[in-house]
Amino acid sequence: MTHGFSQRIRPYLPIPEKPTVGFVFGTCALAEVVLILLWQFIPQSVLVWSKTSLIGFSIITVCRLMVSLLLPLVFFISRYSMEDRRVYGINPGFGAIIHSILAGFPAMLLFVAIHNLSARFIILRGIPVPRPAIYCTLLDGSKEATALFFIIGAVLPILLEELFFRGLLNAVLPVSLHNARGYIWIAFLFAVYMLNPVDFIAFFLLGILLGFIRHNLDNVFCCILTRLSIVGSYLLFRSLMPYLDTSVIRTEADIDPTVLYIALTALIMGTLILIPILSQIRLIAGYLRMERMDETPGEDVPIRSHIGWSYWLGLLFFAGLWVLILEI
Repeated sequence: MTHGFSQRIRPYLPIPEKPTVGFVFGTCALAEVVLILLWQFIPQSVLVWSKTSLIGFSIITVCRLMVSLLLPLVFFISRYSMEDRRVYGINPGFGAIIHSILAGFPAMLLFVAIHNLSARFIILRGIPVPRPAIYCTLLDGSKEATALFFIIGAVLPILLEELFFRGLLNAVLPVSLHNARGYIWIAFLFAVYMLNPVDFIAFFLLGILLGFIRHNLDNVFCCILTRLSIVGSYLLFRSLMPYLDTSVIRTEADIDPTVLYIALTALIMGTLILIPILSQIRLIAGYLRMERMDETPGEDVPIRSHIGWSYWLGLLFFAGLWVLILEI
């Protein structure tokens, strides 16, 4: 009976026969905007903990990951019976795994440097520093709190963000976009999703790097290893690499004058270290393509079918959240 009812109403539901980038992104955006708006408009007085405390940060972060990333991921994979090969990729070999981990250190240098330069530019221009949609300012410094913050703020987001953006979204790209255009597009959507004005450029460039790794090594877990390596590298070298915390530093007087020179040095060092690693990844990609020469390419569809009403509605939803964050 339920099956018959679903068959009768299906023609009236705007669900495409095949998954599209627009529909996947629009679903994520709808879940995101509902959750963030609920969180923003819940009065602080009705909560027993601060929204920016570790407890509040953990609750909203887990809810966000589950509702806007994990549920769409499970729904689309099961609804359209997507093959694991399309979503997760192939086994690229031990050398690819090592190079994915090695890419994390220069990527960390570049990300922190771009963050510091962006934050410094905003503060020096006298612009009120916009905060991310979700952030934590109250941390007691205990080992338990640090471990919880590391798991909730780094490990879980890395796993689900990469499975969604470099896994699911990459899998639904049309064949004609299985190239730089495709992963740059996904990098832009990734930066939009992060809802972090100060680090928008840093996340966009990080998304391009991760897309390059995903495209050449054809494995989403290599992207996860790269991001985990970024976090691990920062934990090891944070005493040598200052990070402008915009929740604390609000005026020019608070900025260490050496930050500019350290950031520029990190940009040069990160670029020089990253280039040969990316060159080796491209070399590995050449061998992987030779092994897949006999594979039949998937069916291609017009790009315009991926940019429908759901895509523009998703961008509109996120635009509303960005306006809320920027207080325009």
